[in-house]
Amino acid sequence: MLNSYIGRMVAIYGIAAFMAIATLSLYLDRWFDRQIEETTADIYACELCPFEAIYQEQGLSPLLKELNTYAQTTGLRYRLDKNGVPEKGDLPNEALVSNAATYLEQTALDTEYTLTVEYYKMVSAEPTLISVENPVMVRQNLYALSDRIRLWGAIIVLIGFGMTSLIAWRIHWKMKTINQTASSIITRQDLAERIPQSNGKSEFDRLTRNLNLMLSKIQAHVEDMRHMSNNIAHDLRTPLTRLKVQLDQLPAENNIRNSAIGQVDQIITSFDALLRISHLEAGTAKIALQNTNLSSLLDDVIDLYVPLAEQKQQQISCSTEIDQAQLDRDLIFQALANLFENAIKFSPNGSAIRLSAHTSGTTLWLTVQDDGPGIAENMLNKASDRFIRSDDARSEEGFGLGLSLAKAIATAHQGKLELENHSKGFEARLVLPKLN
Repeated sequence: MLNSYIGRMVAIYGIAAFMAIATLSLYLDRWFDRQIEETTADIYACELCPFEAIYQEQGLSPLLKELNTYAQTTGLRYRLDKNGVPEKGDLPNEALVSNAATYLEQTALDTEYTLTVEYYKMVSAEPTLISVENPVMVRQNLYALSDRIRLWGAIIVLIGFGMTSLIAWRIHWKMKTINQTASSIITRQDLAERIPQSNGKSEFDRLTRNLNLMLSKIQAHVEDMRHMSNNIAHDLRTPLTRLKVQLDQLPAENNIRNSAIGQVDQIITSFDALLRISHLEAGTAKIALQNTNLSSLLDDVIDLYVPLAEQKQQQISCSTEIDQAQLDRDLIFQALANLFENAIKFSPNGSAIRLSAHTSGTTLWLTVQDDGPGIAENMLNKASDRFIRSDDARSEEGFGLGLSLAKAIATAHQGKLELENHSKGFEARLVLPKLN
């Protein structure tokens, strides 16, 4: 998933969220420390302000009375020192150090008297900034609040990350389904395949419906073109056959007559191939699977083209690793004959051509290899389309239907035709399921 933009977006979000939490955590600690120092300084100063005011305005006796009342009410202790010597109060000398439960505040009332008051550190069960009973900012409460902020911040980020990941996964899954269907259509060349769709109203549902509608229109146009070419081939075959019959009635020694008959035969053969391809692609052609001897099949293909290969002084070799397979012998013979004829036609004089049959797992490979120049890379993927011919092949006879017919025969057997250039030649393979 990280190979997609969506996966990378989720990863970046997770990293950014983690960095944000870490940064916030460090900032909170420092901010709370600063706030405690700044705020408590003011609060502490104000804690003793009333006592200072009573002493300045009313004198020592009213101050002692107020201190006693305060001590009885709150339970806290105080001590009044005169010139550094304890004079009043119940706060012992050894308590003049703040501890975990209390802290001390001291102020000079004048040059003679010094007042020290002990306060409790009130830490409430629920974190608050100011203690309920004592208006002093409590450090422990702030740290507890900081921990709670971190906890809830982490929970919120994790929930957001989970929801983002879920949404991203659903988007990724929908895009993957569309891409897989498109790849399957390209690979299998089956325009009847459609993207799974629902009746939802999201952007992806509308996109899926529009893509399927586009595929339906493309399929309809392609089918119209196929029907048109098939009808043309079918309609022209009859007058061409009649023309051949008329040409046969001319004197046999007439060179024009012989050339015309050869060209008419070639056109009729091409129309037959075109009609056969159409039947195979439409699924209307009958596939007669039978137990076929592969050695005999390959020998028959070679025997048919030995004279043509001998004219170019080409060496032919044959090898088989499997004896029997369930095939339509006539159709596979036609496909191998087309591939073998192309190998002879486009390979140089004195080259080698190899015909082989071998298995790999549950797959049967029928291969024709030659030492020819192969097919240009930009033409390789569409070389098996109808009427497609490379520039090098235009000087040879034919209409560009040989590979198309071989491909249709392989597809009818639930297989495929593979074409591949090598450094020293070209290889055409019929890849078929091995049926015993």
